Amino acid sequence: MIDFDTDSLNKMAEEISGFTDDLSEAIAVDSCVRKRYKHVLICGMGASAIGGAIFADSMYYSSKVSVDVAKTMYLPEWVDKDTLFVACSYSGETYETIFMYKLALDAGLDVVAVTHGGTLKELSEQNGNPMVLIEGRSMQPRSAIGWFIGTLATIIEDAGGPGLRHQIKSMLPRLFLEGFL
Repeated sequence: MIDFDTDSLNKMAEEISGFTDDLSEAIAVDSCVRKRYKHVLICGMGASAIGGAIFADSMYYSSKVSVDVAKTMYLPEWVDKDTLFVACSYSGETYETIFMYKLALDAGLDVVAVTHGGTLKELSEQNGNPMVLIEGRSMQPRSAIGWFIGTLATIIEDAGGPGLRHQIKSMLPRLFLEGFL
């Protein structure tokens, strides 16, 4: 018999129940992006990269701005001064994301961080890079999916991508009614 940690399951259920609120709040944040780009490279691991993967796949044929997700330890050869680098780490401690953040700075790319805190927040403050803080309650990184989807939608739109905020706003009532309470 498997012994489940019901406290952990209950906590996860509580965190996930805030998905639509998190998504709604995230699309209202200031992305700190004030320029248009040809490329957006999102770096994150696990749950921190899911929003990027959703947009990279869904926008592949319909966006003039290319969106890609890097889960490696090297910048792709195609990055240039027309690339916005987005470092995503809920904890702010993800080794690969911090490593790539530093590579992006060294390459002279414009960088935006999306985090709840940690080293990534500290580096962004030290380097004067724009940052979107995941505010509110502390949660497991995988429970912050609403924040990452909404924040990345806002960043991509402000970087020259399609009107993702409006699309998400139009979906919110349906998400709420269909059980993402």
